[in-house]
Amino acid sequence: MKTLFRRLHLWLSLPFGIVFSIICLTGALLVFEKEITAAIAPVPATADAVRHDGAGRPDAAGHAHARPSRQDAQTASAADRPATAHVPQTGTARAGHARPPQLPFFREVRKLHRWLLDAPAKKGEPSVGKWVVGISTLMMVIVLISGVVVWWPRHAGQWRRRLTLRWRQGWRPAFYDSHVALGIYATAFLLLMALTGLTWSFGWYRQMAYGLFDGLMPADEVRRLFYSLHTGQWGGLLTKTLYFLSALIGALLPWSGYWMWLKHRKRRASRAHLTY
Repeated sequence: MKTLFRRLHLWLSLPFGIVFSIICLTGALLVFEKEITAAIAPVPATADAVRHDGAGRPDAAGHAHARPSRQDAQTASAADRPATAHVPQTGTARAGHARPPQLPFFREVRKLHRWLLDAPAKKGEPSVGKWVVGISTLMMVIVLISGVVVWWPRHAGQWRRRLTLRWRQGWRPAFYDSHVALGIYATAFLLLMALTGLTWSFGWYRQMAYGLFDGLMPADEVRRLFYSLHTGQWGGLLTKTLYFLSALIGALLPWSGYWMWLKHRKRRASRAHLTY
């Protein structure tokens, strides 16, 4: 059984490994997009960006005014001074209001992450890049599951060895362990990212995945749930950090896998030469 999964793991990783690495690396860059954008390019203060929830209300001329506090109401009339409208840098814009600016860097990273820079002509339409990313993500799920089967120890005494990183024994053992041990640590998060990310690639998968929550929550909440699970926002800073590290590991796994494969081929060629 393990031989079958080992071959499946290898022969799917070889052609799709580079795409795996691109998807994971760009995904890692996007994890903290919101925080980085807020620090570099805060939302400008505009009247249109005022929240209509009591923090500020437009008058008949369309100008935004802050609601006066109880103390201000006692000392000033209702026509008092207009206040400057601000949107918190870490806040999320509501529908109909100003959105935080998107940095050109992250715009290109997102295009690379979702479509390999081959964006569809219109939302929902197919493109070659979107198709390649979708197929590669589906293959990633199979590669990750087969990798766990291949890694799974046969004896209890092997668990510690296969979960240990040999950093002090040279770069070769460390590089090998980055594939074997670090890959296992990151697998759960990578699987969650891949399984939720497929909803943006295939309509049939999206309908199937969303259908699991049919009757349990509204469609809008299901979409927000999948987005939160895909980006790591569901647990705040802790899960976003874990997603970031897992995505970086995922970007490294194909290259350590290529190295292990080439090393194995070289060893087999050397043995064949000696036998000959």
